[in-house]
Amino acid sequence: MRCRLILVASILLTPPIFAADDSSSTLVEEWGLNLTEIRTGPKASDAIIVTFELRSRSGELLAKAPPLIGPLLVSPPNREIFSCESNSTMGGEAALSFDLSASVVGSYVHPGYLRDCGLSKDERLYWLHYNLMENGKPYNFVVILGPRGKVILTRRLNRAGSVELTYEGRSYAFPIPEPDLPG
Repeated sequence: MRCRLILVASILLTPPIFAADDSSSTLVEEWGLNLTEIRTGPKASDAIIVTFELRSRSGELLAKAPPLIGPLLVSPPNREIFSCESNSTMGGEAALSFDLSASVVGSYVHPGYLRDCGLSKDERLYWLHYNLMENGKPYNFVVILGPRGKVILTRRLNRAGSVELTYEGRSYAFPIPEPDLPG
């Protein structure tokens, strides 16, 4: 009995094994700031928490974001950092737009399984690609967001295709693959 109690106590008192912080820094020239992305989580797990920091060129901490799921997308022209807040592993509820003080300036609540996300080539628009179900069949749902999470366009696609639009005088096309089952 004593051995069993010691074993249980040692398991309960052992701290979780976390991977060493994995971080990367990038100088965002347009802002004159260093952006550091820090990823932390259990070893060999997809359950990773992401935070970001913005620092001056001299290293002074200017802003730090709360724990996020990511992935993070940097939009220099919008002066924003966009977190897709993937819901495949960690259950993110909404994509979030942050300004340079790490304040949330926009969000979009996920309508279902977020398959992918990204930035337009000119880094001005964010896109979210969802796999949803209706009557037992998967379909694609695409959302295009502008600065501050403003919804520019939503589109349902029952098969692979391209979502095309013109925004502020520029043409955009987002190729979307065949619908797949969520998850």
